[in-house]
Amino acid sequence: MIMIRRLLQATLATTLAASSLPMAATQINPELATAASTQPPIVDVYSFEGAYHCGGSCAPDGAGSSNSLMLASDGNYYGATVSGGSLYPPYYGVLFKQAPSGTYTNIHSFGFSPDGATVVTSLMEASDGNLYGVTDAGGEHYNGTIFQYNLRSGVFTTLYSFANGGDSYSQLVDDGKGNLYGTTSYDGINSFGNIFSWNYKTNTYTDIYDFNNGADGTRPWAGIVIASDGRIYGTSRFGGPTDHTGTGFGDGIAWSINIDGTGFKAIHNFGSSETDGYSPVQGFVQAADGSLYSTTLYGGNDCSAINSTSGCGTLYKIVPNATEPTYEKVYAFNLNAGQGVQPQHSAPTLGGDGKLYVVAQSGGPAGYGQLMSFSTAGAYSDVHDFGVPGAVDTSASPAAAVLEDQGGNLWGGTTAGGANQNGDIYEIKAGIAPAMTLRASTVDLDEDQAVQLTWSVTNAFSTSAKLCFASSSDGSFKGLKPISGSTKVTPARAGTILYSLTCGGSQTALASVKVAPVFVTTTTITSAPSTLLYGRTGTIVASVTSPSGSVSGTAEVLVGGKVVGSAAVAGGVARIPFATSGLSAAAYSFQVKYEGNQTYGDSESGVDKITITKATPAVKFAISPTTIVDGLPATFTVSVSNGGAPLSGTVAFSVAGKTIGSVPLSSGSASLTVDTTPYVAGNFTVTATYGGDANDASASATQTATIAKDSTATTLVIPTTIVSGTPISATVAVTKPNLPGVPTGTVQLLYAGEVLGSAVLSNGKAIITASSAGIPVGSYALNAVYLGDAQDAASSSLASAITVTKK
Repeated sequence: MIMIRRLLQATLATTLAASSLPMAATQINPELATAASTQPPIVDVYSFEGAYHCGGSCAPDGAGSSNSLMLASDGNYYGATVSGGSLYPPYYGVLFKQAPSGTYTNIHSFGFSPDGATVVTSLMEASDGNLYGVTDAGGEHYNGTIFQYNLRSGVFTTLYSFANGGDSYSQLVDDGKGNLYGTTSYDGINSFGNIFSWNYKTNTYTDIYDFNNGADGTRPWAGIVIASDGRIYGTSRFGGPTDHTGTGFGDGIAWSINIDGTGFKAIHNFGSSETDGYSPVQGFVQAADGSLYSTTLYGGNDCSAINSTSGCGTLYKIVPNATEPTYEKVYAFNLNAGQGVQPQHSAPTLGGDGKLYVVAQSGGPAGYGQLMSFSTAGAYSDVHDFGVPGAVDTSASPAAAVLEDQGGNLWGGTTAGGANQNGDIYEIKAGIAPAMTLRASTVDLDEDQAVQLTWSVTNAFSTSAKLCFASSSDGSFKGLKPISGSTKVTPARAGTILYSLTCGGSQTALASVKVAPVFVTTTTITSAPSTLLYGRTGTIVASVTSPSGSVSGTAEVLVGGKVVGSAAVAGGVARIPFATSGLSAAAYSFQVKYEGNQTYGDSESGVDKITITKATPAVKFAISPTTIVDGLPATFTVSVSNGGAPLSGTVAFSVAGKTIGSVPLSSGSASLTVDTTPYVAGNFTVTATYGGDANDASASATQTATIAKDSTATTLVIPTTIVSGTPISATVAVTKPNLPGVPTGTVQLLYAGEVLGSAVLSNGKAIITASSAGIPVGSYALNAVYLGDAQDAASSSLASAITVTKK
């Protein structure tokens, strides 16, 4: 076991000391070197001051960042160094905080015991808001530790010391239920490594699976991932049937297992062909195609140009499937083509552009490493060459993956180079599509206002990566969240509020909002009517006061949450119109709300009551024509109004208490055409009654309808000559021109105003037989008179001539 540990430590030391490679060994291609001028700019954010080997003294800031940075929910980057610090000898590394603005802070120096030593892998932030990590040495049993760093208090805590061998190089992953999962290379009951969990709610360590150096391999070195199928995927650096290193340890195995430690399945034996990769030391990242991507340290193409007979390493993928996962080599790194080789810690980074970003510590034009990108199909691109002569940056030998920020820039650390040749923290201005965004609907608001937060994560496909939690500096944004969504939050205090969404434990999107303070106000109703007629507008008087001065702004009257009136607040007083037109006749509760402004907070009054009573509308009634000819139609027209919107309802018309018709209002009016045939001539009182509606009371109006008798025409037919003493036979006809019906009644025959005789009409006609005895001989004019009846007017005929002769 000691021999194996020495091999692993020698590999790590070789990795971290890559800055000592001679320039001649890199076979620099001038054409590749000049290509650096076309690459995105790189910024040396911070250069470590301590010497890696601590040859004389080590600066407190440490030296050599061999793990990936993570961006925490407080907006700062966190990482660790494998050496340096303030505790010596021999300087066991530090935890550090790097602000995006450039300020570097050493937050903990490792002292071997009891806190551990040498952090090789990256930190992560769990859903409880604390940072967690592992050391590969030190602690109570000298085998490494699990530790916590509290972001809020700044307190470092050693949680657990590995007892059976330890040596963990695995970044922890969170299941969102309080469990962190990782691996060790030497722990477990067989001392071949194990998979463990740490429950940060109960502070409980659980050994989930113990490797036995059989089909499962030995010495898991890389991190693990909880894939989309819910299983853990990882690798054993050693084990398997082939052994390209000649050490007898095997080339490594890829495997998967259920999260409870059951159902272990070996997926691939590395080194299964001459060109296959082997010695897997990186973890997995799941891409949009569902495949898990990682790299091997060795295998693939020849790397003898850097004195390595083990090969340059490969990019490969595992297609997860609970029953039969599959393996496929995607790309073999090529030193002779100026590519980076032998990638080390962490895992490939899946960018917001869908590409896989792989950091190689060696290779590239200058031999000091390269940042490469790959499509999932294996298309290679050179993103940045480290340590190229003549290039702006002096960063060299990056040992771990990059981290994409919200602006699409890539952050990382190196173990060599920088201003002090002890490694640095760098930022590559890549400008790729952001993988995470968190946006606020406004950057400035008042303390009592809400802000809409909208977020999206485009590179999270594994269960591990999809674990997102929210946090904010005021506690208003918190809890587990989906990878995309939107919510409205109200800040809990004034000041600058930082909102964050952290996914997969290491990538974070941020949004900052400046919240202006507001002063407390009190709103009181000082005057209000208890009743209002529907359609009328009343006035509500309210006072708005604050200990901080005279209040201005706007106040509203609310009924059931609906604004029925608003007015400006002047000198702390608002006179608000209370409009009833949008309500119904009923009893209501209402409040006055002061809306607030940038200086004063909003407030609401107590509840008051008001009753809206029905309005009594005005009814106008007209009859056309004013005098009705009996038998001809008449029109009754009514308009009903309350001075506001047109009313609804029905108008009923009645004569002598008997309803003769009902008509619904239309635009406030109703008309009824009446047949007068059933009525006799005379004067009648007609009543128009509006029945009311929900908001208007009933009302009525009367008019007198005058029905005139029908006009008649009387005609007379008599003989022109009669003998004195003989009877006169006169035929009289009475008609109603252009009117229906036949007159009835009596007609008379007149001579000089004297009635000679009369008769009753039958079907409008009558024959009058009168004596002529009283009429002297001569010529005379006779006429007929119709005396009329209840419906028909009297009329006279024209005079008719008659001559009376002697016997």
